[in-house]
Order: sequence, then C-alpha cells, then structure tokens
Amino acid sequence: SRMSPTPATKNVYYTEAFSLDHTIVPPMILYTPDTLLVNTLMDEVGKKLRLNRIDNFPTTYARGYCAVANISDPAIVDFIEDMKDDAAVVIFKNMDGETWPTKLNYTIRMKEDFMTHMYEALDEEFGRHQRFGAIYETFMRLQWAIDSSYLKIRSGNEINQTITLQEFPFVDTRRNPGVVLICSLLAAICFLSLLLPFVLNMVRLLEERVSGVQELIKMVGVSNNALALSNFLNAVPSGLVYCIVGSILLTVSDNAFFPLSNGFLICVLLALHFCTIIALAFVCSYIINNLQYSVSLATVAYIFLWLPTRLANHFLTQKTTFEHVATSLLPHQPVYWFWTQMMYHEAHGEGLSLSNFYIS
Repeated sequence: SRMSPTPATKNVYYTEAFSLDHTIVPPMILYTPDTLLVNTLMDEVGKKLRLNRIDNFPTTYARGYCAVANISDPAIVDFIEDMKDDAAVVIFKNMDGETWPTKLNYTIRMKEDFMTHMYEALDEEFGRHQRFGAIYETFMRLQWAIDSSYLKIRSGNEINQTITLQEFPFVDTRRNPGVVLICSLLAAICFLSLLLPFVLNMVRLLEERVSGVQELIKMVGVSNNALALSNFLNAVPSGLVYCIVGSILLTVSDNAFFPLSNGFLICVLLALHFCTIIALAFVCSYIINNLQYSVSLATVAYIFLWLPTRLANHFLTQKTTFEHVATSLLPHQPVYWFWTQMMYHEAHGEGLSLSNFYIS
C-alpha cells in the first residue's frame, strides 16, 4: 500500500428530512422595543418555544425572553456580547404604534458576528455542514415562531403548517490527514536541504573574491558573465539531484507521497527554488567581506532570510495584493505556497496538475 492513500469518496443520494419544531430552541431571547404590540407578539412566540417571560432584565444568563427598552445601553451591549452562541436578540422595526403593521420587519442577531469565523473554519471540507445545527436551525426556529405568531394574531387562526429541513445531497469525503503533515515536513526539508549548497557556494565565492582569484581569472581574459556562468554550472549537479531525484521520490516511486500529482511541476518548482537559493548565495557573497567566520555568517544569513517568510505566514493570514507581491519576493515564500497548494489538492484526491495549478 502507498504511504499517502488518496481520500475515498462515496455518493450520498439523500439526507433525512426533519421537522423544524424538533430543532434547538434559543434558550434566551432579548427583544426591543418594549411596546404593547411587541410584548403581545413575543408572548405568543414564548408559547411556541416553551419559554417564560423574564420581567426584569437579568444580571446573569437565564432561560426565557425579556424586553429591552434601550438596546444601545452600554451595560446591555456588554451583556449581549457575553451571551452564549445560541442566544438571540430580536429588533422590531415598525411596531411603535398602536396598530399592527401590514408587513412585519425585524432583525435577529445571534452573537455579534453570527459565528462566521467558526463556521468557515469547520466547514472547509466537502460534506454536511458541521455547524448547521448549532447556528441555522436555532435561527430558523425563532424566525418561524415569530412569523407564525404574527400570522396567528392577524388572522385569528392557528397556523398549522409543518416546516421541514433537508440538506442537499453531498459527497462524503474522507480526507487524508497525513497530507497536511507531509507537506509541512516537505517545506521544512526544502529549507534544510539547501542550507549546505548555499553555505558552500557562498563561502567559495567569498574566498575567490577576497583572495584575489577572481581578479587573476579576469586578467587572463575571462569575462564577468563567463565567470558567473561557470560558478553556476559548478552548483548544477547538486541542483539536479535536488529537483529530479526529489520529484521521482515524491511521485513515481513505489512509496510515492503524491502519486496523483504531476511530477514535472514538482521538478520545475524545486529547480526554481534551487536557482533562487544559489542566486541568493551570489548576492550574499558580496555583502560579507570577512573570511574568518564565513561559514557561520553564511549559516546565519540563510536562517535570517527565512524568518521574514515565517513571520509573514503567521501574521498576514489575509494578504492584500501588495502584500502578496511583497512576500513573493522572499526567497523561501514561493516554495511554501507551492506545498500549501499541493496539500489542498492531494487532500481532496485530485492531485496537482497543469489543469488545476492556478486553482487554490
């Protein structure tokens, strides 16, 4: 068997329907304004949700529904921000008069941000929504209780309409959690594997320049371009091992980590990363003029140039266009992005190829 099995998928042709009356009830409801019409409506809502009225504004979390005169009061705002996830605030817009409006207009608030941050984080995979019951069922239960209570009051008849919920059919995907670990390790391996070529090339170039060997070579008629090309070709053998052997081990070996991905793309990425690091060694060799601590300085320079990539990925989670362009100039950033994209494609069982290379 392979070390990184592809995710298995199975078609789910239907999901079971269930009644809205069987969903979770918001245990605590605050509403405004505190008028006769709103109180009458909320008393009917309380009967449908089996909640009791709270006469005085509670100092702690309590089960029931309570009127709020001024929703903008700082103490009430603080209380609302600390409410539990399934509690609700209902704001009626056109019920300040003495007659029922022809159209009911109200807003339901469940937490300040509706838990969108949690919903997005937990529902990034294919399949049923993991937070659907905790958020939307409670919201819809309260919404239908208000609507049906309003219709009952206006018509004088009980609304005997059954509302059912049923999710769309979906594809259940069992993701391979090992892909995340493998891609994280590969990003670290790419950083560590080129440390030695970077240090050796930087030290060799520094020694040639400081000792005067480069000047002697130029005196015999060798141009700067020819000298630079010869230094680059001197590093090519290690680069071929890095990109070709690495892509073979990852895609076409017996225990390939990414059997579904295009090995050519991996080879090109590793080759570009190698060229970037070697070019970085050329640049750093002209910055340092001390041969005594050349190896130590080269190692420190390599690690120091990795730190901006680590900090950018940690703090800049949602990058603007300028931040994307700026961080892409960091020597270790493109290879980090590549393995991240590889992780998402392999986790969903499709692999990285030319057709989906620009889809992330």
